[in-house]
Parts: sequence; structure tokens; C-alpha cells
Amino acid sequence: PVSTFLASVPFGTETYIDSDVTNDVQYYYSITSIDQVGHESDLSESVSAIPSVPPSITITTETTSPTNLNPVPFTVQFSEDVTGFTEEDIVAQNSAVSNLSGSGSTYTFGVVPIADGEVTVEVPADAAADWTGMGNTASETITFIYDNSPPMVTISEISEQGTMDTLILEWQADDISEIVEQNVYLSMDGENYDELESLSGSISTYEWYVPNVVSPQNGFIIQAIDELGLVSNDTSNTFAIV
Repeated sequence: PVSTFLASVPFGTETYIDSDVTNDVQYYYSITSIDQVGHESDLSESVSAIPSVPPSITITTETTSPTNLNPVPFTVQFSEDVTGFTEEDIVAQNSAVSNLSGSGSTYTFGVVPIADGEVTVEVPADAAADWTGMGNTASETITFIYDNSPPMVTISEISEQGTMDTLILEWQADDISEIVEQNVYLSMDGENYDELESLSGSISTYEWYVPNVVSPQNGFIIQAIDELGLVSNDTSNTFAIV
């Protein structure tokens, strides 16, 4: 191999740092000594070194949070080719890992949520290694909310109403996702419902002016829709207008 002169250092120097190197390239080093009259020794036996930094890793998904997508697709990108990366190396909370594929520096896999709520995904350090055997650094933790359940709606008890009264209809709508729309329906015969109002957001009251009509069979339905399009409703108790 071709030898390149690097530096001359004073007698007694025990260390030398070569900072002009390329990652993952093997280098060989030898030294000579020169006495006071200029006689130089033969090259010493060489030693080798491979400068290296750990492979870094990035986990990404194009799925936004919250989501009801199942499985959720992920991509893993290492900074260089690695080997030894398996599904067991991926740490997923409230979920399972499936369908890992890929090679070299790029891999894909799916995350299958187990229950509604927070899901986290990460890859710890030393899950895979480059050609020198150096393990990867730890990834950041990806967190998203999984929501596959519609809102839970509960209408408060409605008492008997008088004609021309003002009824404050109250209900509770809960969801781990944002509720974006709520629809109010009224029946004055206990069977047929007509929409009274469509409300934006998480409003939980509605003011209704009781008509001047006596009716023994009245009721409301509140329908809630979350940002994922999941829908549910609750039907009130039957109340009379007297």
C-alpha cells in the first residue's frame, strides 16, 4: 500500500490525532524514529483503525393524529446500510408491529393499535449495526392517538314542560378526538324526528322554545360527529308538553 507522511512530532510524544479521515474507511499507521544525527529507523509494524460514527435513525409516518387507520404505516431510515434489524427491535406501546420489510438503510412496517388512546413507537440504540459492527443510535419516540370509537353522548333528564316555556336542553358528549359537529333532532309524536339545529364544535346546551301545543310524547336525539367522521347519538327520555 502507498504510504503518506502525516506529521513529525517531538520526542516523547505518545499520542497523535489524525482528524483528516473518512468514516468507515480502514487506515493503517506506522512510525519511525530519528536520532540526533539524523539516522531514521525502519517503519514500525502497522496498526489499523476504522474511524466510525454510529448509524443514526429516523422514524416517520404520514398518518396524522388522531387516526383510526389500522395498521398505521411507518418508515425507518438509517443513515447507512445496516443489518440485523427485526420486528422485535421496534418498541411499540399499546400496539403490535407487523410486516417489517426492507434492507440496507430503508425499512417499512405497520403498527397495529390494540386499544383507543396513545400509541408510541421507537427503536432503541443498538437495534441494528453497520458493517463495522457499530450499533445505531436511539430514535426519537413517535406518539399518536388512535381512536376507533364514536363519541359517547348522554342527554340529561327532561322534565315535563309547559307550553311557551323555554327548555334548556343539556347533554354530555365525550371523545378522545375533537367533536366537530352536533345535530339536534326533535320528535313531538315519539316516533318521527326532524332536525332542529346543526351545531359546530363541542357545544353541550341548546335553547328550545316550547310551542303552544299540548303533546304527551316528545323527545330529542343528539347526534355527535368527531373529526374522524365517527358518529353516535343518544335519545332523551319522553316528556310531555302540558
